Amino acid sequence: YILKHPTDNFEIVRYLTCKGLSDAKITEIIVNKWNPAVQYYDTTKHGEEYIRKEIAWVISKVAPFCFPDAPLPTGVRTTVSGDPVTTGRENTPSDTMNLFNAMQNVTVKTERSSEMQDTAGLYFPDELPESTENDWLVPGIFERGDTSYLNAAYGVGKTFEGLEEALAICLQLPFPHTEDDSIETEIPPNENALVLYIAGEGKMPGYRKRLDAIIKSQGKTLEDLRGRLIIMDRAYSMDTSAGQLGMAKTLAAVKAKFGAWPDVIYADTLSRHMSKDENSNEAAGTVRDAVDAVKRETGCAWRWCHHVGKGGDLDGRGASDFGDSADSITSLEKKHGLILLKVRKLKDEESGREIWYK
Repeated sequence: YILKHPTDNFEIVRYLTCKGLSDAKITEIIVNKWNPAVQYYDTTKHGEEYIRKEIAWVISKVAPFCFPDAPLPTGVRTTVSGDPVTTGRENTPSDTMNLFNAMQNVTVKTERSSEMQDTAGLYFPDELPESTENDWLVPGIFERGDTSYLNAAYGVGKTFEGLEEALAICLQLPFPHTEDDSIETEIPPNENALVLYIAGEGKMPGYRKRLDAIIKSQGKTLEDLRGRLIIMDRAYSMDTSAGQLGMAKTLAAVKAKFGAWPDVIYADTLSRHMSKDENSNEAAGTVRDAVDAVKRETGCAWRWCHHVGKGGDLDGRGASDFGDSADSITSLEKKHGLILLKVRKLKDEESGREIWYK
């Protein structure tokens, strides 16, 4: 059962490692407790040695985060993606575990009064933050700390739109870039803006082609984006523990390399970041909570590129929880030979703004 259910395997080993048991003790417990599995694999000429190797592989995934100072066997795969590394601890384990624990709802960081220091997330009315000016990343569309959606049908250009927004944030370029200055919005100054774009769909040459087209139209070069825009060529399932751990380690690596968390994470597309049913509110809730944890720990915004529903429902397909819990939703569609970007939802501001451009 353990070998046939890798997610459960991961959970069991994570639990045991967090209890402080050694690798050898964990292996002994699992091999002895699931002796029928040992016997089964004996009949298929795998035997106990195969199971021990399988368990060791899972332990190598978890141990660097539970015991960052513990030595690991040389040559063992220690990254979630399976890439061989020497120690598995280059990516700031403390940041990794803080993020992972937050997504697992193990810890909650809040600011509260000394009178409520033992009670997480509770405030007296006079302790509530006062209203401040909007901290826009793209004015009128989404701001820092938002969970935002960019919804469009296949082929309309949501990836191109997402990349154009990302470049505007990175280099403080007008958005959208058109011949009509009257519809352009000035991006707030941020000389240290950092954007992570998760390219979950499509091939990397296609992203390069889109970026080339956008950046050249602005009189810039791709070199101008170094240290400002990071493209990630894989997506992690945010509704599984293994996927959340992968995302935590990736973000910790970004912080370790650039000295800061991303200002915004573009995740293209939502479906690529789920392994369960997109129509399930339970699965959607797991993804929502994991993203909320990332935002809480890093202060970033999270912008989903998302497909529309059946019949062209521009509020987005899948579970109702996605749209219900969103801070902002924009849709993209082609009409009369033009592109229409419409603000469908802004939780704390007036929605309905329309931007037409070529």
